[in-house]
Amino acid sequence: MAPAIPFSDDPIPGVSLIRVGDLEALDIAVPAATARIFFQGAHIASWAPAGEDPVIFLSSRTHLSPGVPIRGGIPLIAPWFGPSDAGLHGWIRTQQWQLIAVRQSADGAVHTEWRLPAHTVAHTPAAALEFTLSASFGKQLTMQLTARNTADTPVDTELALHAYWNVAAEAIRLEGVESGGIDRLANDTPLPAGAFEPLSGQTVDRFYPFSAPIRIHDTARHRIIEVASPEAEQSVVWNPGIHGAAANADMDDADWARFVCVEATRVRAHACHLAAGEAASLSLTASCSAE
Repeated sequence: MAPAIPFSDDPIPGVSLIRVGDLEALDIAVPAATARIFFQGAHIASWAPAGEDPVIFLSSRTHLSPGVPIRGGIPLIAPWFGPSDAGLHGWIRTQQWQLIAVRQSADGAVHTEWRLPAHTVAHTPAAALEFTLSASFGKQLTMQLTARNTADTPVDTELALHAYWNVAAEAIRLEGVESGGIDRLANDTPLPAGAFEPLSGQTVDRFYPFSAPIRIHDTARHRIIEVASPEAEQSVVWNPGIHGAAANADMDDADWARFVCVEATRVRAHACHLAAGEAASLSLTASCSAE
């Protein structure tokens, strides 16, 4: 059972603890926004500013069970990104985090602080990493994942914020990726400059430079989702396509058409090399505006 909510000041009406499936979550329903974040993985499952449709996609078939990765939302990825002999996308997304503070600012946004102590997973150098997350829900969504090395020797870690955005994928237009990127499905073949092509069921898995905000034109809802990350050198743009969605038991076959991932990353050549006591962060900010 999750502990009582650690409000920094008075309790906030509309902020409560709930149970969804087999997992505990913090539920937020205030005039500025609605949101939900699970204790497992400090996993943001939903966010919608006042007057907006949900901005984050969560699969209706995800398994909300201890130790099972949640499909959709914004998984926190560390200490590695992608497949490895130890599994996919690291372990912090399946650990139980501690909620350490909740407060509300003058603009009505709800701010939360989370912590995952070091030594959660033993017998690896990354066990020395302590993780914290700051996540705020209001007119904007803001989040910052920080890894701190508590060991006396250096530790490497990759960081990613694997955001699933709730869009009609076949009708999106991406702005901010026109300079070209890298195709992860074709042995990192360079992609030429040009507009992002329409999604029609093909699988897409690419790195793009992330030096400026990326705008997702969600034309079916007549809105623009703007995503920014000052620390990220690269964004991953991912959609599983028809075959990928069908191959995943925690996705509906039609889910590929309901989202696109535009992720913030510090991975591969841009991974974090942390000396003893050193910390590194990765943040993401999202906002909505009318198309």
